[in-house]
Amino acid sequence: MQVASDALGLTVSDRDIHAAACAFAECAVAPHGAAIARDDEMAPEVIGELQRAGLFGMNLSDAQGGLALGPIAIGLYHEALGQASSAVRSILTVHGMVCEALNRWGSAEQRARWCVSLAHGDAIAAFALTEDGAGSDVTAIGAAAVDGGSYYRLTGRKLWVTGGQLAKVFLVLAKCEGEDVALLVERDTPGLDVEPVSAMLGLRGAMLGNLNFRDCAVPRSQRIGATGLTVGGVIATALDFGRYTVAWGAVGIGRACLEQSMDYAETRSQGGKLLRDHQLVSALLADMIVGVRAASLLCLHAGRLRETKDPQALWETAAAKYFAASMAAAVASSAVQIFGARGCSSDHPAQRHYRDAKILEIIEGSTQIQQQLVTRLRYASL
Repeated sequence: MQVASDALGLTVSDRDIHAAACAFAECAVAPHGAAIARDDEMAPEVIGELQRAGLFGMNLSDAQGGLALGPIAIGLYHEALGQASSAVRSILTVHGMVCEALNRWGSAEQRARWCVSLAHGDAIAAFALTEDGAGSDVTAIGAAAVDGGSYYRLTGRKLWVTGGQLAKVFLVLAKCEGEDVALLVERDTPGLDVEPVSAMLGLRGAMLGNLNFRDCAVPRSQRIGATGLTVGGVIATALDFGRYTVAWGAVGIGRACLEQSMDYAETRSQGGKLLRDHQLVSALLADMIVGVRAASLLCLHAGRLRETKDPQALWETAAAKYFAASMAAAVASSAVQIFGARGCSSDHPAQRHYRDAKILEIIEGSTQIQQQLVTRLRYASL
């Protein structure tokens, strides 16, 4: 059963893109979703499918070898991928974050060096921000870049980098003489060690890695933007794209849980009647239906504002991420409840969605950070 996604204000073109995204996700990604999570490893054939479909270049231009998709199309693909495998979606999210920052703040030479490879997926990018004592508070970053003239000497440790085991280039935030600096660091840089991270609660198979930088020589030409306030723009650009795509991915989780739960409630009998006819189960389904619909509308509205470059898009994106992530966690919890013991078993999709949804309440700004951000940005927009 497919829960209708029409009547959400999608244009004919949007609906065509959504259909294509769903078809791709269903054929190329969904069959691998359970195994990716079970084995905690990304399937190489899925990466190949993403490359062939050009999805690593969703937000890059035709001239750069990308698909040049608009915000709504990007969102619809992330929704479809989130429904099939949140781990796969997360790889494209962080890759897209680096592409977005590079396109907005990188030099012409940097874009020429990287964008075609990034668009084709020949080089996968990852975003390295979080540390043991820094995440939401980027002012607490401890990674240090010492200015050596034509090179920076980078030392420090970054944690839980999505795609860290796959990436060929990392966008790294560090401190240089008290100011922020954003550096593109290539994986084969001497002194860089990638430590695999496994058995996380959710997003298993997203190939997380901890990065250890030991006096890495990073050419000054690989710095994005100037130090100081400009670097704040680099990070904000990346995180804004991340929040937007995570919000759509959360809608995908919610939609998967809703469809599976409605199918089950329509066939499973308890006490002589279908689950759907039990009032308390019906109430759970009603909340799931409304939650998914509301989150879809928030994401679509944020996308429309992003298409027109409306300044309101910033806080509307934060609002969409806040609501959609919370919705996904609640809907996934209800799905497990409806399936009962089945939903708790290791081979059932409900438990995978439940674990993945919780992660979405934390990454790219936790629920609590989003609440603060929504309020602050809304006041700023008045």
